[in-house]
Amino acid sequence: MDTAIDTKEIEMLLEAEKWEEARTLLDSYMSRPLTDKEKGEIYTNFAEVYLRVQNDLNKRYEEVLDDAIATAKDINHAEEDFKKNQIRRDLSA
Repeated sequence: MDTAIDTKEIEMLLEAEKWEEARTLLDSYMSRPLTDKEKGEIYTNFAEVYLRVQNDLNKRYEEVLDDAIATAKDINHAEEDFKKNQIRRDLSA
């Protein structure tokens, strides 16, 4: 059974954030007469692609968040070092 859905093309469009093109492509699949089984397969394929893209976005968000946390820690350490050095200077003056 071939629903003629091109999951790779849809995935590429979603990853490229070409939402309208992906929607148009999905609409073209859904506008032709389909059996309930074909519709189910298309919905399943779409859900799979959506989850993969969403997981990738979540992974990228987590990486950016980890970088931001590391930068904040570096800033905190630099601030602590600055304060320690300032105290040393004040005590030695």
